[in-house]
Amino acid sequence: MNKKRLLQNVLSIGIVLLIISIVFLFKFKIGFTVFENIELVPLFLFLILISIIIIIVIIILMILYKNKGKEVKDDAKK
Repeated sequence: MNKKRLLQNVLSIGIVLLIISIVFLFKFKIGFTVFENIELVPLFLFLILISIIIIIVIIILMILYKNKGKEVKDDAKK
């Protein structure tokens, strides 16, 4: 499996994790009182934070990988 495909897969996993975390956070926040599920809110906030970090890192890696590919092509032309 090439690096670009691997980065795309990890990015999609991060986006899915972010969406699931946000949905469950709002479901528990709206569906119940805050006192019943106070221990679940930090968990979902932590999952949201982790998935945002994953998405940002993967996007940066994809940009760097894309730029590296352009440099290799430019060197090959010379």
